[in-house]
Amino acid sequence: MKTSPKIQSLTTPSPLPDHPALELRTDSRFGRGVFTTQDIPKDTHLAGFYGEFSEAATPQDLPGDAAIYALQCGPTLWRDGDPHTLGRYINHSCEPNCGIRGLYDVVAMRDIKAGEQLFWHYGMTDRQQIYMTADVCKCGSKHCQQRFVPYAELSESQKAAWAGYCSSWLTAAESPL
Repeated sequence: MKTSPKIQSLTTPSPLPDHPALELRTDSRFGRGVFTTQDIPKDTHLAGFYGEFSEAATPQDLPGDAAIYALQCGPTLWRDGDPHTLGRYINHSCEPNCGIRGLYDVVAMRDIKAGEQLFWHYGMTDRQQIYMTADVCKCGSKHCQQRFVPYAELSESQKAAWAGYCSSWLTAAESPL
């Protein structure tokens, strides 16, 4: 696949390493997930999406397993999580304990206890409807929305509660400036 000039021109600061108190484990609901091995304070960098960039109109148009693991970082721009890092294995929940800082960095939205699984809400990066193999959320949260809700459909109260934890490409698009 030929790389477009748009992707070639992207400059990304050196990726930060995964937090040392994270590990990939088997999870009965999701297959696998990322868990903490010690308490982690709010706003701590946890992991990131530092893999390959792709351009596509929808996630289904992405190459390989990027359709499953990539996050949206522009209207038609996606970035996969490096398969050798933990960011790509953090699962979705309608009650996330992680959010996105900037475009690619996963951070703790609250203090996270040792042994907790990490979750972020896919609507924190994706503007359009997210289609998965089974387009049904199975997070089990008492606030579960029963599907993967994109940023454009989040309530104003959700956006306010998650201020500072949604991808900057989405929040900048809503800025009145």
